Amino acid sequence: MNFLKAINLQTLDANDVDFAYVSVQKDLEVYFQELGDSYEVVSEEARKICKVDFELEPNEDENYGFSGLIKAKFDGAVLKAEHKIYLNLKYRETVGDFLVFELPMNHPGHEFFQGCSGAPITDTKGNTVALVCSGDIKTNKILGISLKKYQTPIEIEYGELAR
Repeated sequence: MNFLKAINLQTLDANDVDFAYVSVQKDLEVYFQELGDSYEVVSEEARKICKVDFELEPNEDENYGFSGLIKAKFDGAVLKAEHKIYLNLKYRETVGDFLVFELPMNHPGHEFFQGCSGAPITDTKGNTVALVCSGDIKTNKILGISLKKYQTPIEIEYGELAR
């Protein structure tokens, strides 16, 4: 896994960033598999891998959403989890490295989002603008780390530095 640090070049202070990623082959094929009661593959569907548009800015008129696997438990040697999809989030503001989104319902509690960290927050066209990293029950908000802020290290990692 790769982890990022934010470094102030004037003071040389370095802080960990809640952002980690794994380098994979560019030709990687990803599949979602549904398993039956005996853990046999019931269905399999190719997953699309999207390229991130770092120039895209979230806006208040767009709807956003994310999904994740929550309440994970081992059943023998197999990890089982509930797949949840959260739609109709509204972008409200940017605070530091974080994009703040408001839930369309009351925040149900952190246990309903455990396992969603790192999930892409996308608009209705499938464009990713952030990755889920935390939430706030009191303010009914979900925080996503802005991908735009980390464009340069991601492009360096994948050899696609545009500048």
